[in-house]
Amino acid sequence: MLKVSAQRTDVLPGVQYLRFVAAALVVGAHAWQMVPYVGYGDMGRSFEGGQSGVDIFFVISGFMMVHISGRANAARPGAFLLDRFTRIAPPYWLVTIALAVLAVVSPSLLKSARPDLAQLVASLLFFPWPHPNEKMGTMPLLAIGWTLNYEILFYMVFAAAMLINHRYRVLISFIQISLLVLAGGFFAYAGNPWFDFYTNTLMLEFIFGMLVAYAAPRLKMPAWLIAVLFSAASIWFIWAIQQPVGRLDPTRWFMFGMPSAAIVLLVVAADLQGQVKTVPWLVALGNASYSLYLVHLFALGAIRAAWPLLPDSFHRSDFPLLVLAFATSIAASLLFHYWLEKPMVKVVRGQIARFGR
Repeated sequence: MLKVSAQRTDVLPGVQYLRFVAAALVVGAHAWQMVPYVGYGDMGRSFEGGQSGVDIFFVISGFMMVHISGRANAARPGAFLLDRFTRIAPPYWLVTIALAVLAVVSPSLLKSARPDLAQLVASLLFFPWPHPNEKMGTMPLLAIGWTLNYEILFYMVFAAAMLINHRYRVLISFIQISLLVLAGGFFAYAGNPWFDFYTNTLMLEFIFGMLVAYAAPRLKMPAWLIAVLFSAASIWFIWAIQQPVGRLDPTRWFMFGMPSAAIVLLVVAADLQGQVKTVPWLVALGNASYSLYLVHLFALGAIRAAWPLLPDSFHRSDFPLLVLAFATSIAASLLFHYWLEKPMVKVVRGQIARFGR
């Protein structure tokens, strides 16, 4: 019987650091995609393994849903789901609408986004929709939004489990997700893009995260042993992300998800034992990780457009290109987080609380 330990803390700096690392990996994957077009090629022409940042995010999400649902004020499933939704949706909607406007006003600036009303509506509803560019498969207007479709599904599954029985929410969520994935296995490639999407084995990574919430408080180890195991898990992770694994590859849950879960488990265990030092600027980067995930494509687009205009001395290596890409993406994310994301979420939640009185 799965019971989650009551031990918890609201200060988890290690998890915040991991959030930033996960977002930075995704930024790296997309930054390297500029190299064949404007780069030199001396640092490799791709970093496909950077997509593994998504797997870290999914494991962290599974853990955090269990972690925060243990709070006394989180017992109401509807309010809990609304709280999670208002954290994710408003910033995503803003960025998606901005992209749609840009796609209409200046489509030549965009590589993959095309004006399509049906896809825009589906994107805002977090519903997977076939991309106008058939090569991209099932993809929202803002390409990275496909992961948020999984996040929202997991939130709904978890809220349903809370509604059924709050005490056994982890076990019930485990069963629901397992049944989804099993259905996908029994009816593999049924020809329905929505069925194939929602039953993908990637959903197992949320289970990994929930199991982290169960195991981490019980993982009592000295800091040196956690450091050794973390190093081993990191080596496993680095090896795994060099393997050819696609976006919805059925082996991704194992190749990327398992080492991601090991890393998250060890970081959370260290966090809960107070072994992770709080570094304010790193925590700030972790806080802005969602913004980094949302806006980095805009920053990279600006870099790609401006790079050919720079003097030839900048074009002798990809190092300055990639450094500028990361720096610009991080700067844009911090601005978006503090000036738009946080105020927007606060206003939306305030209005909901006001009308709920």
